[in-house]
Amino acid sequence: MINKYSRNKSFNASILVCAALLLSFSLPDGDKKNDNINWVATKSGHIHIQTYKGDSISNKPGLVFVLHGDAPTSSPNGQYALAKLIADKNKNVIAIGILRPGYTDADNNTSEGMKGLAVGDNYTADRIKAIAEVIEELKKKYNPGHTVLIGHSGGAAIAADLVALYPGLVNSAVLVSGPFYVQEWRSYMLTKENSSPQWSMGVSSISPDQVADKISDSTKIVIVSGDQDSVVPHIYSVNYYNYLISKNKLASLITVPHRGHQILFDNSVLKSVGALIKQ
Repeated sequence: MINKYSRNKSFNASILVCAALLLSFSLPDGDKKNDNINWVATKSGHIHIQTYKGDSISNKPGLVFVLHGDAPTSSPNGQYALAKLIADKNKNVIAIGILRPGYTDADNNTSEGMKGLAVGDNYTADRIKAIAEVIEELKKKYNPGHTVLIGHSGGAAIAADLVALYPGLVNSAVLVSGPFYVQEWRSYMLTKENSSPQWSMGVSSISPDQVADKISDSTKIVIVSGDQDSVVPHIYSVNYYNYLISKNKLASLITVPHRGHQILFDNSVLKSVGALIKQ
């Protein structure tokens, strides 16, 4: 026999369950995770980040952002590792690794958006805008004295596009192993990978060389490339550097001897970043 108290208790429990269910539907996961430490809301979705802080943070810290490469077959985590290393090695620095739209990292965090095929097809205006919104939001949060954007490989192409399309958003950029001439590089990869069809399809990526003249004359660009790079040949970095100089941009080129494509953690990158954030 169920008494009145039992019925009321059961009814109240049901109300609580229903309320919890309603709350879970009214507060989607995206709203819960917008904390500007691990997630940042953009108009195209939530972007995952990892934030690391160095010692002696002032009211105007150096702010560093790191973008990973195209990673067609892997879960990118190098952007976090480099951000942590930069924070560990430099005082008054906040370093942030950004997981590009549509990508999933090794811890199963996924930035919202479309990854695409990761064959030079995702350097598009919408993806660049999402990353720019992340940077803009976090600049508001941290009020940096100097902002540096680092990109590796496809991330370098996006970084180069971003400094051109959003002039002044960052003070300097370090572009590592970047395919700055997208169509030429994709033609090269088509030959290199035995005419694999994904390299011959049309893409809407923005090629950095096509927008380079929009880069602010006050933005410092450091280009880093290994002279033995078989993924993105060194000549693309040399040509892009020469083109920037012809446009009177503040560019420098660091050639890393006897090294290939994976040079994101090379000492030349760390030294460049350290020098830039002290300006």
